[in-house]
Amino acid sequence: MDLYSDNLGAAAPEILDAIARVDADAAPAYGADGATRSLETLLKRTFAHDDLTFALVGTGTAANGLSLALSAPPFTGIYCHDTAHILLSEAGAAEFFTGGARLVPVSGPDTKIAPSLLERALAAAAAKPFLVQASVLSICQSTDYGMTYAVEDVRRLSAIAARFGLKVHMDGARFANAVVAEGCTPADLTWRAGVDVMSLGVTKNGGLSTELVVVFDPALGADLARVQRRTGQLASKMRYAAVQALAYFQDDLWLRLAAGANAAARTLAQRIGAFPGVTLARPVATNLVLLDLDDRLAGRLGAAGLRMLRKDGGEYRLVCRPDTSGDEIEAVVDLFRRCAGMREGAAAREVPA
Repeated sequence: MDLYSDNLGAAAPEILDAIARVDADAAPAYGADGATRSLETLLKRTFAHDDLTFALVGTGTAANGLSLALSAPPFTGIYCHDTAHILLSEAGAAEFFTGGARLVPVSGPDTKIAPSLLERALAAAAAKPFLVQASVLSICQSTDYGMTYAVEDVRRLSAIAARFGLKVHMDGARFANAVVAEGCTPADLTWRAGVDVMSLGVTKNGGLSTELVVVFDPALGADLARVQRRTGQLASKMRYAAVQALAYFQDDLWLRLAAGANAAARTLAQRIGAFPGVTLARPVATNLVLLDLDDRLAGRLGAAGLRMLRKDGGEYRLVCRPDTSGDEIEAVVDLFRRCAGMREGAAAREVPA
């Protein structure tokens, strides 16, 4: 049983079918194909933004790096939460892609940046000319702990960033899960709230091998094609990436996939959170379940074959995918029940939805 990551999931059948169809014929290279042009139209409609530009890239790390290369000059500061993926999990890719920009961590509860702490940090940097000067605010939506920023949260942080002259980057590896959780439009959660550029995840949510950079600020977008080529992310057979993204956004497939993963996580949390030795460490907003586990129970679960991620703070993270089945949920629940020493049908404490 493997709930370590949503990267483990199968590709959605709609995406595999799209790849098979495009493989039937030759097409112009480097994004001059019809699929890439159709994707541009679909993205503009999805985000209600006629001036956006985009790039298809191979990985989420490349999407973040390219986004930051557009918006952060060398030797400036990129402000992010101290649990941000770009800070803890990308091996300095942000610094590499930007040619030397520095990641500056800011704290805040629930793995989200606190506006007051951001404002204080930016004011302190501005008052000391020999400190690294800020250029970008980076927001994870949703965070690696499953927490989401509401539209008003993004607006407030973006307003602070604008006051200090920063661009706003959104790491949207699980953006679809956040849109579903917040019940808002993609536009409201991004450019209308002040976001300039984002990495937009596909792979974690039923994709196969593509991610996107979406640029809402035309001034940044003007340099996108050159930076995409310079960073080695301009694929020759672009149509294979484009059709994945086309299928992903067509008829709101991306939101339906995310809704299924989010619902599976809520179900799993309600079921296993009732067992002895298990405490929900955080509310379940998206497809991630964070648990505090009794050490003995955690050891039993691991020995019985459950693979899960232990975060730096000691919480255990279980990840539900779009292809997480009801049978898989039942098997995990049964494993927790057995490892917790409970009999089938035994009463357990109530856990709120």
